Amino acid sequence: MATEVAVALGAAVALLLALATASLAAIAGLAEAMPFWAGALIVAAAWAVVALLLVRHDHPRRLLTRLRRETSDQALRSAEQARDEAEQQVKATAEGLGKAVAREAAARELEAGVSAAEHAVGAAEHEVEDLVKELVVALLAPGKAGMSLLEKIVGRQQSES
Repeated sequence: MATEVAVALGAAVALLLALATASLAAIAGLAEAMPFWAGALIVAAAWAVVALLLVRHDHPRRLLTRLRRETSDQALRSAEQARDEAEQQVKATAEGLGKAVAREAAARELEAGVSAAEHAVGAAEHEVEDLVKELVVALLAPGKAGMSLLEKIVGRQQSES
């Protein structure tokens, strides 16, 4: 349809130029017998009569109605197509976003697990450290007979050997 419209517009422009040239020639011919402005008014009036006769005819109105209807049908089809394409893009974007959010959540969950494990290991190390300190203090503390527990243990191992 675009080619048909372009050809029709080209023909209309060519016809308009031909009519303008013919009108100028008619005005120049009338200018020989009367003033230039009077000839121009007569040619303009003749074209006005032709235009009125053409507009009164039903074909141009039907053509305009048909062109409007085809245009609105085409506009409706193109709008529906654009809507369908937009829906597909939204679905693809939502799917990609969902996958990205799931990956991010998994990464954060993994980081939280690692952080909790590091915290637990740190707490266990601290408790072992405290326990070792208490054990060293207990081993070096003097026993009932003035002998420390460590000396008793070392003494037993030496007597056994």
